[in-house]
Amino acid sequence: MLKRILIPLDTSEYTDSAIRIAVDMASQERAAEAEAVTLIGMGIVDMDQLPRGRFSSLVPREEIQRDAEAQVQERIAHFRQIARELGVREENIQTRMEEGSPFKKIIHTSVVCDMVAMGMRCSFPPINQDYESLSNLIHHASRPIVIADQNYQKIDKVVMVMDGTAPSSRMLYAYAQMNPLPLARVIMVHSQEEVAKYASLRGFFEQAATFLQEHRVTVELRAIDMSDDSKIAELVNAEGAEMIALGVHAAHFMDHLRDPLGLRRMPVENLLHATRASLFTVS
Repeated sequence: MLKRILIPLDTSEYTDSAIRIAVDMASQERAAEAEAVTLIGMGIVDMDQLPRGRFSSLVPREEIQRDAEAQVQERIAHFRQIARELGVREENIQTRMEEGSPFKKIIHTSVVCDMVAMGMRCSFPPINQDYESLSNLIHHASRPIVIADQNYQKIDKVVMVMDGTAPSSRMLYAYAQMNPLPLARVIMVHSQEEVAKYASLRGFFEQAATFLQEHRVTVELRAIDMSDDSKIAELVNAEGAEMIALGVHAAHFMDHLRDPLGLRRMPVENLLHATRASLFTVS
């Protein structure tokens, strides 16, 4: 059950989609449970990007900070406007402005939220591209993360990718407890090769599907060829699914370490770009 969704308000083209996906989840929750969900829009001035000490005199630091604050206030007003236009009641809209490290501010505020909804690209003023915050959140956040595609569509179908690992287990539990899209249908897919290889997995995915059903999630179980990520993308596109749910694996984290500047996409990014779907994940 959802109560509070945090939406970091950056200046990228993805933020509107993050707002809309949070509103969609809030609307589905209200339709299914008659419970109101509070949306928290948080604007952040990235103070880590402003020079300090002897280097601060080399740039107009105060002017840059004022401009960044103005951008943040504009994003907060924009968030309120979109939320109201989409039918969110005023009492269920909260906003706040923070200054500091975006990652630390989001992590700190998310402790009292159920979920964080944001886009695939971060741009917290005064910078245009933040290469670290999203990756750090994916790998270190204590709450589920929803990453919105730029071309957001109302979510009616979710492809949940399951395997026998701990990241998938954490994702399954979070989705079941939260049921973020109670009106959407879940297609749970797993590798037919994995079941054939590991005897301990025989019947495991059927139990996982039953676990979701016990939490009032509508789910269909499928065994597919998952020899590479393209097979998952093909299924998502064929089904017209608007969201993918999966756990973050260690291999993805190692890719991040090998490419700290974000010059290459992580596997999960490749999957999202191949499908144009949004993502539900848990670190």
